[in-house]
Amino acid sequence: MSSPPRAGRREWIGLGVIALPCLLYSMDLTVLNLALPSLSADLAPTSSQLLRSP
Repeated sequence: MSSPPRAGRREWIGLGVIALPCLLYSMDLTVLNLALPSLSADLAPTSSQLLRSP
């Protein structure tokens, strides 16, 4: 029985191209979730400002 083909350089580059944006997006959400309480306390928005869409 033959072994399955191994991933080459092209496949690893493709994985990196897909994984890098996912990593950056998750880091962005983490930083936002950590900063949100501080931003909300500093800005002290009213309830009508919280409901308004940008």
